Amino acid sequence: MTTTCPITNEPCFQTYYGTPKRCIEKATLEDAALCIKKLRATNLEMARKIEALDELVEQLKEKKYQH
Repeated sequence: MTTTCPITNEPCFQTYYGTPKRCIEKATLEDAALCIKKLRATNLEMARKIEALDELVEQLKEKKYQH
């Protein structure tokens, strides 16, 4: 296992974000596809959280102006 992705030569996503799993030294296209799917799922989750935070900010602004 390594801390650098052999496909992108970038720091391994798992290592960069502090999870214990490391990149596979001889990654295959299947490994890359799985990584992309995980990244897309993470992106979607983050987008939903940002949307929820935006809604919360708007609600707080409305309450501020009502007082």
